[in-house]
Amino acid sequence: MKSRRRTMAPFLSRLLASATALAALLSSPLPSAGAENGVIKVVLPLPPGGAGDIIARLLTDQVGRLNHRSFTIETRPGAGTMIGTEAVARAAADGKTLLINAPYLLIGPHLRKLTFDPLTGLDPVCHLVSSPGVLAVNAASPYATFADLIQAVRARPGQMTFASAGPGTTHHIGFEKLRRDSGLDFIYVPFSGGGPAINALLGNHVTAVLAEYAPLSEHLKAGTLRPLAVTSTARVPSLPDVPTIAESYPGFEVDF
Repeated sequence: MKSRRRTMAPFLSRLLASATALAALLSSPLPSAGAENGVIKVVLPLPPGGAGDIIARLLTDQVGRLNHRSFTIETRPGAGTMIGTEAVARAAADGKTLLINAPYLLIGPHLRKLTFDPLTGLDPVCHLVSSPGVLAVNAASPYATFADLIQAVRARPGQMTFASAGPGTTHHIGFEKLRRDSGLDFIYVPFSGGGPAINALLGNHVTAVLAEYAPLSEHLKAGTLRPLAVTSTARVPSLPDVPTIAESYPGFEVDF
Protein backbone atom coordinates (compact mmCIF):
# COMPACT_ATOMS: atom_id res chain seq x y z
CA MET A 1 0.00 0.00 0.00
CA LYS A 2 2.83 2.39 0.87
CA SER A 3 4.48 1.62 -2.47
CA ARG A 4 1.27 2.45 -4.32
CA ARG A 5 1.00 5.78 -2.48
CA ARG A 6 4.58 6.69 -3.35
CA THR A 7 4.14 5.92 -7.06
CA MET A 8 0.81 7.74 -7.31
CA ALA A 9 1.92 10.74 -5.22
CA PRO A 10 3.15 12.97 -8.10
CA PHE A 11 -0.03 12.28 -10.10
CA LEU A 12 -2.28 12.98 -7.10
CA SER A 13 -0.44 16.14 -6.08
CA ARG A 14 -0.80 17.60 -9.59
CA LEU A 15 -4.48 16.67 -9.63
CA LEU A 16 -5.04 18.24 -6.21
CA ALA A 17 -3.43 21.47 -7.42
CA SER A 18 -5.76 21.48 -10.42
CA ALA A 19 -8.73 20.73 -8.18
CA THR A 20 -7.85 23.71 -5.97
CA ALA A 21 -7.64 25.98 -9.02
CA LEU A 22 -10.96 24.69 -10.34
CA ALA A 23 -12.60 25.14 -6.95
CA ALA A 24 -11.52 28.78 -6.95
CA LEU A 25 -13.00 29.30 -10.42
CA LEU A 26 -16.28 27.77 -9.28
CA SER A 27 -16.45 29.72 -6.04
CA SER A 28 -18.86 32.37 -7.34
CA PRO A 29 -22.59 31.64 -7.47
CA LEU A 30 -23.84 30.08 -10.67
CA PRO A 31 -25.91 32.43 -12.81
CA SER A 32 -29.05 30.31 -12.97
CA ALA A 33 -31.53 29.62 -10.21
CA GLY A 34 -33.82 26.74 -9.39
CA ALA A 35 -33.75 23.34 -7.76
CA GLU A 36 -30.70 22.22 -9.70
CA ASN A 37 -28.66 25.35 -8.99
CA GLY A 38 -25.16 24.35 -7.91
CA VAL A 39 -25.26 20.84 -9.40
CA ILE A 40 -22.54 20.64 -12.04
CA LYS A 41 -22.55 17.99 -14.73
CA VAL A 42 -19.15 16.69 -15.83
CA VAL A 43 -19.23 15.02 -19.22
CA LEU A 44 -16.59 12.35 -19.75
CA PRO A 45 -16.34 11.37 -23.43
CA LEU A 46 -14.58 8.12 -22.49
CA PRO A 47 -15.81 4.78 -21.09
CA PRO A 48 -15.42 3.83 -17.42
CA GLY A 49 -12.22 2.24 -16.17
CA GLY A 50 -9.65 4.38 -17.96
CA ALA A 51 -7.51 7.32 -16.89
CA GLY A 52 -10.21 9.86 -17.75
CA ASP A 53 -12.70 8.09 -15.49
CA ILE A 54 -10.21 7.97 -12.61
CA ILE A 55 -9.32 11.65 -13.03
CA ALA A 56 -12.97 12.73 -13.26
CA ARG A 57 -13.91 10.95 -10.03
CA LEU A 58 -10.86 12.13 -8.10
CA LEU A 59 -11.35 15.69 -9.32
CA THR A 60 -15.06 15.96 -8.57
CA ASP A 61 -14.50 14.46 -5.13
CA GLN A 62 -11.75 16.97 -4.30
CA VAL A 63 -13.53 20.01 -5.73
CA GLY A 64 -16.75 18.96 -4.01
CA ARG A 65 -14.94 18.83 -0.67
CA LEU A 66 -13.17 22.15 -1.22
CA ASN A 67 -16.11 24.08 -2.63
CA HIS A 68 -19.19 22.24 -1.34
CA ARG A 69 -20.49 21.68 -4.85
CA SER A 70 -22.47 18.71 -6.07
CA PHE A 71 -21.31 16.94 -9.24
CA THR A 72 -22.74 14.31 -11.52
CA ILE A 73 -20.56 12.45 -14.03
CA GLU A 74 -22.05 11.51 -17.39
CA THR A 75 -20.06 9.17 -19.64
CA ARG A 76 -20.64 9.73 -23.35
CA PRO A 77 -17.91 7.86 -25.27
CA GLY A 78 -17.60 7.43 -29.00
CA ALA A 79 -16.15 8.95 -32.19
CA GLY A 80 -12.78 9.62 -30.63
CA THR A 81 -14.45 11.53 -27.75
CA MET A 82 -16.25 13.87 -30.15
CA ILE A 83 -19.78 12.73 -29.17
CA GLY A 84 -19.40 13.87 -25.58
CA THR A 85 -17.39 16.91 -26.62
CA GLU A 86 -20.10 18.08 -29.02
CA ALA A 87 -22.75 17.64 -26.30
CA VAL A 88 -20.84 20.06 -24.07
CA ALA A 89 -20.15 22.50 -26.91
CA ARG A 90 -23.90 22.69 -27.56
CA ALA A 91 -24.92 22.85 -23.89
CA ALA A 92 -26.21 26.05 -22.32
CA ALA A 93 -23.40 28.46 -21.42
CA ASP A 94 -24.45 28.61 -17.77
CA GLY A 95 -21.33 27.20 -16.14
CA LYS A 96 -23.11 24.01 -15.12
CA THR A 97 -21.66 21.66 -17.75
CA LEU A 98 -17.96 20.78 -17.81
CA LEU A 99 -15.92 18.56 -20.10
CA ILE A 100 -12.89 16.49 -19.15
CA ASN A 101 -10.98 15.53 -22.26
CA ALA A 102 -7.46 14.75 -23.41
CA PRO A 103 -5.46 15.80 -26.49
CA TYR A 104 -8.18 14.14 -28.59
CA LEU A 105 -9.90 17.50 -28.35
CA LEU A 106 -7.27 18.97 -30.67
CA ILE A 107 -6.77 15.86 -32.79
CA GLY A 108 -10.41 15.27 -33.73
CA PRO A 109 -10.89 18.22 -36.12
CA HIS A 110 -7.89 17.07 -38.18
CA LEU A 111 -9.16 13.51 -38.62
CA ARG A 112 -12.90 13.87 -39.23
CA LYS A 113 -15.43 16.44 -40.33
CA LEU A 114 -17.20 17.86 -37.31
CA THR A 115 -20.45 19.77 -37.03
CA PHE A 116 -18.90 22.07 -34.44
CA ASP A 117 -15.57 23.72 -33.72
CA PRO A 118 -14.14 22.54 -30.38
CA LEU A 119 -11.73 25.49 -30.32
CA THR A 120 -14.49 28.10 -30.45
CA GLY A 121 -17.37 26.13 -28.97
CA LEU A 122 -15.60 25.48 -25.67
CA ASP A 123 -13.83 27.67 -23.12
CA PRO A 124 -10.75 26.10 -21.47
CA VAL A 125 -10.80 26.15 -17.66
CA CYS A 126 -7.55 24.52 -16.52
CA HIS A 127 -4.97 21.90 -17.39
CA LEU A 128 -5.32 18.87 -15.12
CA VAL A 129 -2.47 16.38 -15.53
CA SER A 130 0.00 15.04 -18.05
CA SER A 131 0.99 11.40 -18.19
CA PRO A 132 3.30 9.30 -20.32
CA GLY A 133 1.86 6.23 -21.92
CA VAL A 134 2.91 2.77 -20.80
CA LEU A 135 3.30 -0.13 -23.23
CA ALA A 136 2.38 -3.27 -21.30
CA VAL A 137 1.90 -6.99 -21.90
CA ASN A 138 0.25 -9.76 -19.93
CA ALA A 139 2.61 -11.02 -17.23
CA ALA A 140 2.09 -14.56 -18.52
CA SER A 141 3.44 -13.61 -21.95
CA PRO A 142 7.00 -14.59 -22.97
CA TYR A 143 8.04 -10.94 -23.47
CA ALA A 144 10.18 -9.78 -20.57
CA THR A 145 11.55 -6.65 -22.27
CA PHE A 146 10.66 -4.16 -24.98
CA ALA A 147 13.41 -5.68 -27.12
CA ASP A 148 11.78 -9.12 -26.74
CA LEU A 149 8.48 -7.77 -28.01
CA ILE A 150 10.05 -5.96 -30.96
CA GLN A 151 11.98 -9.08 -31.93
CA ALA A 152 8.79 -11.15 -31.80
CA VAL A 153 6.88 -8.67 -33.97
CA ARG A 154 9.65 -8.71 -36.56
CA ALA A 155 9.59 -12.52 -36.56
CA ARG A 156 5.79 -12.60 -37.00
CA PRO A 157 4.89 -9.62 -39.22
CA GLY A 158 1.21 -8.78 -39.41
CA GLN A 159 0.21 -11.25 -36.69
CA MET A 160 0.61 -9.58 -33.30
CA THR A 161 -2.09 -7.29 -31.92
CA PHE A 162 -1.52 -3.94 -30.23
CA ALA A 163 -4.55 -2.42 -28.49
CA SER A 164 -5.50 1.00 -27.17
CA ALA A 165 -8.32 3.53 -27.05
CA GLY A 166 -9.82 3.99 -30.50
CA PRO A 167 -8.94 5.69 -33.78
CA GLY A 168 -7.82 9.28 -33.61
CA THR A 169 -6.73 9.11 -29.98
CA THR A 170 -3.25 9.92 -28.72
CA HIS A 171 -2.76 6.19 -28.11
CA HIS A 172 -3.54 5.43 -31.75
CA ILE A 173 -1.15 8.12 -32.94
CA GLY A 174 1.49 6.69 -30.60
CA PHE A 175 1.17 3.26 -32.22
CA GLU A 176 1.28 4.73 -35.71
CA LYS A 177 4.41 6.70 -34.79
CA LEU A 178 5.98 3.52 -33.45
CA ARG A 179 5.07 1.74 -36.69
CA ARG A 180 6.62 4.53 -38.76
CA ASP A 181 9.78 4.86 -36.67
CA SER A 182 10.44 1.14 -36.34
CA GLY A 183 9.05 -0.30 -39.57
CA LEU A 184 7.11 -2.86 -37.53
CA ASP A 185 4.13 -4.66 -39.02
CA PHE A 186 1.47 -5.27 -36.36
CA ILE A 187 -2.32 -5.22 -36.15
CA TYR A 188 -3.81 -2.21 -34.40
CA VAL A 189 -6.92 -3.11 -32.39
CA PRO A 190 -9.01 -0.10 -31.32
CA PHE A 191 -11.25 -0.15 -28.25
CA SER A 192 -13.75 2.37 -26.94
CA GLY A 193 -11.32 3.39 -24.22
CA GLY A 194 -8.29 2.44 -22.13
CA GLY A 195 -10.34 0.39 -19.68
CA PRO A 196 -11.74 -2.04 -22.28
CA ALA A 197 -8.31 -2.31 -23.94
CA ILE A 198 -6.70 -3.23 -20.60
CA ASN A 199 -9.42 -5.82 -19.97
CA ALA A 200 -8.64 -7.37 -23.34
CA LEU A 201 -4.98 -7.65 -22.38
CA LEU A 202 -5.85 -9.18 -19.02
CA GLY A 203 -7.86 -11.81 -20.91
CA ASN A 204 -4.95 -12.51 -23.31
CA HIS A 205 -7.04 -11.36 -26.27
CA VAL A 206 -4.33 -8.96 -27.51
CA THR A 207 -0.53 -8.96 -27.41
CA ALA A 208 0.09 -5.54 -25.88
CA VAL A 209 -1.68 -2.37 -24.82
CA LEU A 210 -0.74 1.30 -24.73
CA ALA A 211 -2.47 3.24 -21.94
CA GLU A 212 -1.83 5.82 -19.24
CA TYR A 213 -0.15 4.75 -16.02
CA ALA A 214 -3.16 5.43 -13.75
CA PRO A 215 -5.52 2.68 -15.04
CA LEU A 216 -2.60 0.25 -15.40
CA SER A 217 -1.06 0.84 -11.98
CA GLU A 218 -3.10 -1.65 -9.94
CA HIS A 219 -2.44 -4.42 -12.47
CA LEU A 220 1.28 -3.61 -12.57
CA LYS A 221 1.46 -3.73 -8.78
CA ALA A 222 -0.46 -7.00 -8.68
CA GLY A 223 1.90 -8.52 -11.22
CA THR A 224 -0.84 -9.40 -13.71
CA LEU A 225 0.55 -7.01 -16.33
CA ARG A 226 4.17 -6.22 -17.18
CA PRO A 227 5.38 -2.76 -18.30
CA LEU A 228 7.86 -2.87 -21.17
CA ALA A 229 8.36 0.79 -22.12
CA VAL A 230 7.09 4.32 -21.54
CA THR A 231 6.39 6.94 -24.19
CA SER A 232 8.07 9.92 -22.49
CA THR A 233 11.56 11.09 -23.40
CA ALA A 234 12.88 10.27 -19.92
CA ARG A 235 12.16 7.38 -17.57
CA VAL A 236 9.45 8.05 -15.03
CA PRO A 237 10.01 7.87 -11.25
CA SER A 238 7.14 5.42 -10.73
CA LEU A 239 8.74 2.96 -13.18
CA PRO A 240 12.48 3.66 -12.95
CA ASP A 241 13.54 0.32 -14.44
CA VAL A 242 11.27 0.58 -17.46
CA PRO A 243 13.00 2.04 -20.53
CA THR A 244 11.59 4.70 -22.80
CA ILE A 245 10.72 3.84 -26.39
CA ALA A 246 13.04 6.73 -27.30
CA GLU A 247 15.99 4.69 -26.02
CA SER A 248 15.39 2.35 -28.94
CA TYR A 249 13.91 4.88 -31.38
CA PRO A 250 15.36 8.36 -30.68
CA GLY A 251 12.90 11.20 -30.97
CA PHE A 252 9.88 9.13 -29.98
CA GLU A 253 7.61 10.94 -27.53
CA VAL A 254 3.87 10.77 -26.85
CA ASP A 255 2.24 12.37 -23.81
CA PHE A 256 -1.36 11.93 -22.71
